[in-house]
Amino acid sequence: MPPSEKNSVPNSNPVPPEPTEATDERPEVRSVDIVQSGTARVQGDRVTIKQGGTITVDARQMELFQGAVVYARGDSLKMSASEAALVFARGPAEIEQSAAGAVLTTGAVKLNQSAAGVIVAPHVQTENSATVFLIAKNVSGQVRAVFGPRESLLFGLIAGVAGGIAFALTRWLVGDRRDKRKRRE
Repeated sequence: MPPSEKNSVPNSNPVPPEPTEATDERPEVRSVDIVQSGTARVQGDRVTIKQGGTITVDARQMELFQGAVVYARGDSLKMSASEAALVFARGPAEIEQSAAGAVLTTGAVKLNQSAAGVIVAPHVQTENSATVFLIAKNVSGQVRAVFGPRESLLFGLIAGVAGGIAFALTRWLVGDRRDKRKRRE
């Protein structure tokens, strides 16, 4: 057999099939389970992540066990021993022994032995949990808010003054440069 035939692989450069109606449509994913793994983006009706992580999740129902998510969006969320940076839920969110940067939902939020930076929800139920900023119509349970009314007022005052000084300095420095350019012309 000639050497060129030894190394040749039949059909090594296959021609992709012609698109049909069946291949043009994206398959609808009902359920996605991620176990001890990670991915950049997950989308489906029901997404379960166990000891894994992802950057973005878009699901109707999401469950996260000992995992991490940067951005989660869906109808309902359940977290246990997990972390999330930003959560948007159109329904209930249950967060147990977990940490979340921000939770924004139109449904109820249940926090149990958890911490959150910001929570915005119509109803919040907490047990042995802490939050920095909490905006809710109804709150039940004990909440350890880092910022109470007095601290919030002081924070707003200091942030306003610092922002005003930064704005004034920027205008002063940029204004000087503009004046120098006008003088040169």
